[in-house]
Amino acid sequence: MNIMYLLPCSCARTIPVHLRQAGEIVTCECGNSIEVPTLSGLKRLEYVKETAIPKKIQHQWTLGHALIFVGGLLIIAGVIVGGLLLWHGPSDPYANFTPEGMQNLAKNLTPIGSLQLWKRLERSGLEHHKRWDEIDFEDKQAGHQFLWWVWALIPITGIALVAAGIIVLNLKKKKPVMAARA
Repeated sequence: MNIMYLLPCSCARTIPVHLRQAGEIVTCECGNSIEVPTLSGLKRLEYVKETAIPKKIQHQWTLGHALIFVGGLLIIAGVIVGGLLLWHGPSDPYANFTPEGMQNLAKNLTPIGSLQLWKRLERSGLEHHKRWDEIDFEDKQAGHQFLWWVWALIPITGIALVAAGIIVLNLKKKKPVMAARA
């Protein structure tokens, strides 16, 4: 454990200093500049163990913190929406296929539904021999897949923002601190 010496100020406060600060000038909270005594002068001052001195905790919201926060929100949103897209995907029309069900569907087809069926058949061509419900399912599946890829970009962007935030925070920690000298 490091020992810190308590340098008295004229305002009745004490400033904790290390041996390595001998001969430097430090500034008290009141604004007074005080010269730290030499090594032999420091040994005559009151001392404490470094862990006994309460350190001021500065809570500062930086760009790195903001990037990590926004990235985390994007990751959470992307995972939730991606899960919903997987849960509520288009259903296969042949999963519960029965000929009677198809006949009832054809009998209950409205004029607008008939027109939509005609347009789908015209678009895919009759040579494919695909039924209108197959084409409808493929259209829904393609739209769903497009939504999935769009939403997949959101958590990927979130991961990139979190990584950028971590890099920004680490770069900030590595900046050299200059000690004040007389």
